[in-house]
Amino acid sequence: YPISGIFEGTVFYDGGEIKADGLNLGFGYRHAAGVGLVVNTPVGPLNLELGFKLNQKSGESPNAFHLSFGLF
Repeated sequence: YPISGIFEGTVFYDGGEIKADGLNLGFGYRHAAGVGLVVNTPVGPLNLELGFKLNQKSGESPNAFHLSFGLF
């Protein structure tokens, strides 16, 4: 979502599960939602995101910060 000039905001949902035949990894389906800020620089976007774990496990932090540069 455009904010102003080179700044954009994001909202996201992410989820997934790891499965392998004959192997119980014990993770199950995990999901998170969050917000982010994108700064469109001349050499590519700088992404700052904060996600909130929707099914947090005991001993885990309730959120996670992610920083990335470029397109992926």
